[in-house]
Amino acid sequence: MGEVPTHGVTMGIATMADLAHRAVLLLPGAEKAAAFRRVRRCRDYDPEWPSSVVAACADGVVYADVSAAHGRD
Repeated sequence: MGEVPTHGVTMGIATMADLAHRAVLLLPGAEKAAAFRRVRRCRDYDPEWPSSVVAACADGVVYADVSAAHGRD
């Protein structure tokens, strides 16, 4: 138990968007196709969808594999 951290930092999504140098969203697999389509249309952060923070970051990057991008296995 001596190696368990005793302090932590809490950071909200808005703080991450403001301070992050880069945000990366990984979308692997066909089950992420709907998320891929949604994030492609996203232009700003939507509190109803936390992954949209990538759109609010100065250097937001989305990586999707072929099956996520095309919605198939």
